[in-house]
Amino acid sequence: MAAAAVLVAVVVIGGYLATMYSQGPISKVAAGPNVQVDAYPPGTSLPWAYAQGTVQGVQPSVAVGAGGQVYASWIGYSTSSPQVNPSSSQSFRTQILFSASTDGGKSFSAPVEVSNSTSSLSYSCFDPSTAVAPNRTLVYVAYACYAEGGFATSIMVATGTEGGSGQFNFTQRAVSVGLGFNRPWILTSKAGGVYLTWDSSYALYWATVRPNMTIAKPSSNAFSTRYGWITGAALLPNGTMAVSAYGYSDPTPGSSSVSVIYAALTRGSQSGKLGWSTVANFTVPTGMYIGGADSFVPGPALTVAPNGTPYVAYATDAGRSLMLTWLEPGKSAWSGPVVVESSTAGIADSPALASNGNGVVVVTWMGNSTGAWDAYASAYQGSAAKLVGPTPLSSEPGFASGPMTWHGDFMSVEQVGGSGFVAMWSDGRGLSDYYGYGHIYSSVVSVT
Repeated sequence: MAAAAVLVAVVVIGGYLATMYSQGPISKVAAGPNVQVDAYPPGTSLPWAYAQGTVQGVQPSVAVGAGGQVYASWIGYSTSSPQVNPSSSQSFRTQILFSASTDGGKSFSAPVEVSNSTSSLSYSCFDPSTAVAPNRTLVYVAYACYAEGGFATSIMVATGTEGGSGQFNFTQRAVSVGLGFNRPWILTSKAGGVYLTWDSSYALYWATVRPNMTIAKPSSNAFSTRYGWITGAALLPNGTMAVSAYGYSDPTPGSSSVSVIYAALTRGSQSGKLGWSTVANFTVPTGMYIGGADSFVPGPALTVAPNGTPYVAYATDAGRSLMLTWLEPGKSAWSGPVVVESSTAGIADSPALASNGNGVVVVTWMGNSTGAWDAYASAYQGSAAKLVGPTPLSSEPGFASGPMTWHGDFMSVEQVGGSGFVAMWSDGRGLSDYYGYGHIYSSVVSVT
């Protein structure tokens, strides 16, 4: 596709509070053992999503509870041949799966279905986002689904409650239906509010989710470019939601300069139209989004530090460089950028971000500079202006790089514990098929 104009937007919603703790200057980023998140215990009677045939785990989304519990949702391809027919978005059936960890990401429960596999409304589901209520009694997963026989998509929210066996049971509800809906992101405030944002390629939508999982009529704002795609969302300490997205002018292969915009979406109450307000601008030179098999997701990834500083990571120079920048509270100009990764031989794809209470930001991404796709992590500490890494997260080589290689589009990373972060990705483990037939893997990343 054409080069992406990237924008970060902000809307007013509930608050957020993060735990603060002391930590000295960082010197090392270490990866823990790889854990297969979507594995079933031996002898388990597999649910339909596995029993139907080959399953591919892609696009993981991680949330962490106040007690260090790790919750993950992802897409499971449930047909015997998950290949997508280019002429139809409904030539395959997918569902949203979920797993939980009570030991900080060292092991995970057997996957359960989030979406209702027997519902015509949930014929093909994608784009999961995971959140947890402050009291940890509820887990939320937002996602989009094609209805069987139709082209409109439903934005779904599923509520998960923990059963006596430690497994979660989910109830899904459609909260909005429209043409071209994609990438819902769900967030919860410290006060228990549930908030949702998504896009329709042309506009950004925002709504409050009521306790019965319905929403009022959503507000929307058109992207400043012809097309847009949300790539992240996070809450600021003052109750504002930051949203990162990229935009592009025309969905054809090519390259051009990329304008990166930090904007504010404001409103006086929970109802009424949102309003755009530009805060800062900067330009990413020769950013490129290439259509087809060679496409990559340039970001921007987003995290918000406890002091309210939004950090954004994005790929530039046709994906050869991965950059990190941030906007300090009260400032109008972005700091940096810091070059996290630069390679003439590979692409830095699908960046993800997380931060802790001591100004440490962890950047993860999928890279193929070695000739194989693998997951990587670096850490940046602003107070010391210090970058550590990159460190490979994959304990085994990823699948071979090539023109038909695909690895699921997205990574996810969140803080778990004082100096720990749990990273999650889709990994084909040596397979070179375009669709990978991969599974979801994770690693606990320690920053010391």
